[in-house]
Amino acid sequence: MGRDDTDSRRKKLQKYKDLQDMIAKVDVELSKFAASDPKTIEKKQKAIKCCWTNANRWIDNVFQILTFAKKKRPDLKDKDILKYMQLPEELDYLPDPKHGI
Repeated sequence: MGRDDTDSRRKKLQKYKDLQDMIAKVDVELSKFAASDPKTIEKKQKAIKCCWTNANRWIDNVFQILTFAKKKRPDLKDKDILKYMQLPEELDYLPDPKHGI
């Protein structure tokens, strides 16, 4: 009783396996569209905004160091300090990611 090997049980097991295979195929197809998912896009936008904010904070800290160094040593120029710090002379804040994406 219960798990007897009957023709009806074999058919139902086969149908169950076929349905599992179909679900797996649909999941693969669905994963192709994951990049277009609004939740995924929102998460990426939040991550980009966070990275942008942190990068500009770092750049602001560099400018604070420049200001401090020039107060201590007025003979130093920005380009010399940036060169010493191995940073490009054209260092500037990053543009807002809303306009760059």
